[in-house]
Amino acid sequence: MWYHKEEKNTVGILLEYGIAHGDELLTLKYGEHEEYVCKFLTSYESDNIADVENSGAAYNEFIVVAYSVVATVVPGEHFAQGDGGIEVAYLDMPSMVSDSRGRIIYPRALVGSGDGSAAG
Repeated sequence: MWYHKEEKNTVGILLEYGIAHGDELLTLKYGEHEEYVCKFLTSYESDNIADVENSGAAYNEFIVVAYSVVATVVPGEHFAQGDGGIEVAYLDMPSMVSDSRGRIIYPRALVGSGDGSAAG
């Protein structure tokens, strides 16, 4: 179940891949100046601030996909040493995610543009 229509084509792609290929190392890139090698950990529903009511305008529930960071290629704002991992949600997606063979997993518009193969 998705809380937002955007989730299916964003975190939904990453969650589906993570479940099917849990031991695969992925490269998460945020633009040209931030890059990490990660491994899928889990997914969960977001936590809202304690004083935000379920019916309030500030309430926003969404799915989060969590990764452990195996290596920092180019450090940036999405991961600080000691944090343990990166949380990905539809609100702040990496610009590109690829597997250890260089196949693009996300965004789908680029799938197959790397080595001619599709993710999966």
